[in-house]
Amino acid sequence: MKNSYFFEAQDLVIDVIHSSEWVTTMMHLMKLAGNNLYEHSIHVALLTASMALSGNQELLSDISIDSLILGAFLHDIGYIGVPCIPNRLVMNHEYNPIEKMAFDIHITAGIEQVRLHTKDHIVLDIVSKHHEYLDGSGAPYGL
Repeated sequence: MKNSYFFEAQDLVIDVIHSSEWVTTMMHLMKLAGNNLYEHSIHVALLTASMALSGNQELLSDISIDSLILGAFLHDIGYIGVPCIPNRLVMNHEYNPIEKMAFDIHITAGIEQVRLHTKDHIVLDIVSKHHEYLDGSGAPYGL
C-alpha cells in the first residue's frame, strides 16, 4: 500500500511540473542553477504530495493538491539567478555574508516571479511564507 502512495505522488508531481509551460521552464532553470536546488525542490514536492495523499482528506477539502505541490516545488524559486546558492537550503545562522544575502532575497524574488504567472493564493502563500516558524522566529515576517 505504501508503494502506491509513492507512485501516485510521483505521478502528481510530474503532472504538476508539466501542467504549464512556465512551470516547466522554471524546472529547467532550477536544473541550470544547480542540482542541489532542483533535487531539493523535487524532494519537497514529492514529500508534500505523499503527505497530501495519505493524510486527512477532510483537512484538504478546500485546498487543491495541485496547488500544494506547485507551491512546494516552487518554494525556493527565488534562488534562480542568485550568484551564490547556499549549500544547505535551510535557514542557518552560519551562512557567510553572501549566502545570507541570497537567503534574504530568495523569498522576495520568488514571490515576485511566481506572481507574474499565477494568482493562486495557496502557491503564493507557500512561496512567501515557507521560512516562517510557529514560534515567530521565521523569515521574512516573523509570523
